[in-house]
Amino acid sequence: MSKHELLVYGAYGYTGNLICQHLESLGEQFIVAGRDEAKTQALAKQYNRPAKVFSLDNRKATVEALKDVSVVLHCAGPYSATSKPMVDACIEAKAHYLDITGEYKVIEAVAARDSELRSAGILGMPSVGMDVVPSDCIAVYVAEKLPSATDLKIFIHATGAPSPGTLKTSLEQAGQPSKIRKNGKIVDVRFGSMIEKVTFPDNSQKTLVNMPWGDIASAYYSTKIPNISVYMNVVTPMMARMSYYTGPLLRTSLAQAALRGMVNCFVTGSDETQRDSTSSEFIAIASDDKGNERKAYLKVKNGYAFTVLSAVEIALRVMKGDFKPGFYSPATLYGADLVLDISGSERKDL
Repeated sequence: MSKHELLVYGAYGYTGNLICQHLESLGEQFIVAGRDEAKTQALAKQYNRPAKVFSLDNRKATVEALKDVSVVLHCAGPYSATSKPMVDACIEAKAHYLDITGEYKVIEAVAARDSELRSAGILGMPSVGMDVVPSDCIAVYVAEKLPSATDLKIFIHATGAPSPGTLKTSLEQAGQPSKIRKNGKIVDVRFGSMIEKVTFPDNSQKTLVNMPWGDIASAYYSTKIPNISVYMNVVTPMMARMSYYTGPLLRTSLAQAALRGMVNCFVTGSDETQRDSTSSEFIAIASDDKGNERKAYLKVKNGYAFTVLSAVEIALRVMKGDFKPGFYSPATLYGADLVLDISGSERKDL
């Protein structure tokens, strides 16, 4: 193998497998990788692609596995635990790092390593999927229309079932405060205390709850707007308010283990019919202290269908040499119109 290989780590996970399916349908070459030998080898056989089995706990083995790799598409969560060792290995092996997280802490951590990434001559771009490509692109779109913007609000309404991995990552946030960007700093806000009713272009009104989404990190680097908040329909307002009282229980290791066990037993993720019939909508509002405002609306495919397309699109761009060394958010490097290159995406001004 030459140093022109794309490696998908966590390939046998829900989203990783969908990404492998799409790569195969395009006739692209890639390496199937993961820590579970049986699952990795079975998937490699299914797609007739080479396999690499290694655990991120073993730094030497990880670096060795990446020595022939040009781009790593990291699909194994929870990224709060797996991102750092993979970034460490990518820097040492000089392999570009991409992942599909939506965790703001991971984005912040990769951003903090910008100088290391530049020195290694590699790109570090977390969140190349549904989290946060659409919201990053629409944030940059409205920010470019209002350079004086001091505040950015992003509203997200998504349909479709979450994957097991996404639910497990979300459980880590259970009982925790929400987050916003205020005066350039990420600060806590009581979960359930920030709720907004938003009217979408079809005149439907959605009640959305503030969430600690990746955009409080990525959109800050993309737009330099100091005040950013994100609202979603992940939980109902009542559930959000109740979490203030149930939080201490949800944070216990026993509760976390029980919830993860329930996910393993009962959650399988969206099937193809659900992925084809559901979608996600975004509204971004940029405003300044003089009352000026710019708004835009974006509609994209189901979260997992979009993630597959956008992650592969970006990975193949990097494989072709379309990158700059260092940390970049998707829209910072590829522009606000990146999302329009993903089939099924529609954008309009409001």
